[in-house]
Amino acid sequence: MSADFGWLTSRDGTTNARRIIKPGKNRDGYFTSDDIISRANDAMDLLLKEYPEYKHVLIYDNATTHLKRPDGSLSARHMPKSTRPWLIEANAKDAARKPIYESNGSLKKTKIQIGPTQLLDGTVQQLYFPDNHPQAGQFKRDPDFENVESILEETCKARGVEVLFLPKFHFYRYNPESSREDVLMKNALDALAAVPLISMCRYANHSRRFTYAYSNGFNGRQAAWAAKKYHGHRVLPESIMEELDKAQIK
Repeated sequence: MSADFGWLTSRDGTTNARRIIKPGKNRDGYFTSDDIISRANDAMDLLLKEYPEYKHVLIYDNATTHLKRPDGSLSARHMPKSTRPWLIEANAKDAARKPIYESNGSLKKTKIQIGPTQLLDGTVQQLYFPDNHPQAGQFKRDPDFENVESILEETCKARGVEVLFLPKFHFYRYNPESSREDVLMKNALDALAAVPLISMCRYANHSRRFTYAYSNGFNGRQAAWAAKKYHGHRVLPESIMEELDKAQIK
């Protein structure tokens, strides 16, 4: 959803990036990282076609399917302290990139090489010697383990779209619990349709006020006081620091 345009659909209302699934091992399965990437591409197709004049930012929560890094990504956790050759464990996939399962229903695993790192000058640093190298298996340490991009970030970045991840939060249901599939689907779709554009705009403005406050060094109490006092504004006035002092908000 967007505070400017509402739910993401084409201008004529015939196309959207929504997908309805019935989760479960014997139903539609579960939403995987590949499904997330597919939905992100659908969303970007709509955004870049319908609103090419805007800069787009996709915002996700920090679920593991959103944060998943490519198999073989640089990871200190999977590296040994010794210089022996090593591989990391990853989920095995078939030619269509679908997960392969064992006879007991668990995901089949495979071993792969970890991906390269990057030096400060931008040079790619491989972490493995070629198989025929006389020092194959010797690990040269490199400190660059931070800020490895997720698959989602890499996919969106390639199309000129930024990605932000929210801190942990929880949704709470309003409708009574039901075991009927048709009722569950109706409740889910009705809940989405019930969110008006004005609520999206108000929430966006509320978030902007907190963002402005924190970026100017406010603590939580000061930010909450200022956001409440100027609840009809997108940003806080320049005189806000003086007002905080007068109100003795520390």
